[in-house]
Amino acid sequence: MRNSLLLFLFSIVAFSCTEEIYDNNPEREQVVLFTKNYKINARDWQLVGEVNGVDSYYEYLFKERNITQNIYEGGMLVAYLYQMDGKVEIQTPLPFNFYDTNGVSLWTERYSFNYNPGEIAFTVHFNDFVTQMKPPSQEFRLVVMHK
Repeated sequence: MRNSLLLFLFSIVAFSCTEEIYDNNPEREQVVLFTKNYKINARDWQLVGEVNGVDSYYEYLFKERNITQNIYEGGMLVAYLYQMDGKVEIQTPLPFNFYDTNGVSLWTERYSFNYNPGEIAFTVHFNDFVTQMKPPSQEFRLVVMHK
């Protein structure tokens, strides 16, 4: 009985199935076409809307010839915000919400991006629409994939 139990347990371990980590189907495989960093200085953010107006936000638009119609229709873009975690640089995927308080109220600063053929825009939205001060300088990383 003991030998049968050991044989049974051994066969489960030896012949158990494992899940594939990588999908090797070429029809779904994505290839990284390019990566690029974009730096926006605080003075360069452009206000969209009126100062402190409802739905106002900041944006910076880059011309990017590498974002073609083909990539727009069938590719995938992922953008990251570079930040510091103590003394270590990290990349945080967008959209990203930064929460802060001025001692009186809690507010949110939301970084995002959008694109179309030939350009990419990085945006900053403040939940209270107080846009009298420009956002700080930021650096972003874009990864473009296509099959």
